[in-house]
Amino acid sequence: MLVAGEPDAAHAAREAEAAAQRGDLETAMRHWACMRSQDPADPAGYLRQGVALRSVGRAEEADRIFLEGIRNCADGFELLLEYCWVAHHRSDWGEALDRWSRLAAIFPGHSSGAVGVARCLIQLGRIAEAEQSVAESGFAAAGDVDAGSVFAELAAARGDWAEAVRRWGALRASHPDHARVIDGYGQALWQLNSAEAMDPQRRPAEIAAGGDAETRDLLLRFQSLGENCEFGLVQRRFGAEPIELFRWTYLPPHRATRLLQSRLAGIGAPETTRLGVSHYGEYFVEDTQNELSFHTFVAENGADPAILLAQHRTRLERLKEKLLEDLQLGEHIFVCKLQYDASDQTVSRVQAAMREHGPGRLLCVRVKDDANPAGSLRVAADGVMYGYLDRVGPTVGPFGEVWDIAFDDWIAVCRQAVAAALT
Repeated sequence: MLVAGEPDAAHAAREAEAAAQRGDLETAMRHWACMRSQDPADPAGYLRQGVALRSVGRAEEADRIFLEGIRNCADGFELLLEYCWVAHHRSDWGEALDRWSRLAAIFPGHSSGAVGVARCLIQLGRIAEAEQSVAESGFAAAGDVDAGSVFAELAAARGDWAEAVRRWGALRASHPDHARVIDGYGQALWQLNSAEAMDPQRRPAEIAAGGDAETRDLLLRFQSLGENCEFGLVQRRFGAEPIELFRWTYLPPHRATRLLQSRLAGIGAPETTRLGVSHYGEYFVEDTQNELSFHTFVAENGADPAILLAQHRTRLERLKEKLLEDLQLGEHIFVCKLQYDASDQTVSRVQAAMREHGPGRLLCVRVKDDANPAGSLRVAADGVMYGYLDRVGPTVGPFGEVWDIAFDDWIAVCRQAVAAALT
């Protein structure tokens, strides 16, 4: 409904946003087209439609919209930036390199072009050129967080995880709440410690680094038994980087029960463990017997696949042994996040399978309900602890999955779980 006195373009923008929020992209596109017809020199209509098309994989249409905007708008930085991202997100590294180079040449005062150039060179395996490009740009030395991030990524691309930790650590000291820095720092720490799990002469040790020490130490008292990577992301947010078998995989409770009952049979077995590549270009270790896929956090061209697979087979075998030992000792609280199958019967089966190994406590985390508010803990008669969150993730938005983690609720639940376990 058009508001009296409201310009047509403003009305179209409002309607487009509402349609996009409910996932009705075709209606949103009609309104964005109206915005462009009303004011062809305003970049907003081009930007919103182009980003939406890119998000749903319609790259050619996104390119067309961005190029139209670049021709018609005097202020073309954001349009050209998003045009670069279209090629980048579809992993067309040669084309992306050309686009980022163009952005760097036209807008030399912005770090985005130089950062994009370096990231494309990394993907193309041209590490020395990427190092030189970052150094010549001067943005990393000037404290730019994006340029500093790609400087750290260069160390990771060389497999120098100690240097990557040092570079990410320096960034985290100055940008402690920056999501990309938290993730990069955590991944580098994880990779550094994971190397121990690939060496048969060494037992993997939990690492604690960065963040608030009290919260970090709290989260290191827990170990994931599924369902997805959410608890691992909570640990990473607060600087806890334990090396665990199921921290970075999808493990629904019925599969966790079966694995526990079989003493984790088949995990790491050469005949059923292989390497795959995700749609976004990361190597995954696939366990075909147990229907599991494990993150490696290594890009497709970032390692020799045969060597990487051999390393991760060893890693899985050793982490399997570590989990069986941890279950027997019962010193951790084991976390099972329930999103799709949250029944008490499901929980009882997980607990029974876990108790076959040792006295460990089980914390099952669910979405809040009328009787159990977010951040609360309930201890059942059988000793299972139930924690409640405002939301669990990921959620599916109009243009894909989104992680929106209830960090405060997780910390509140974990604190209460530790207190309950001590009583």
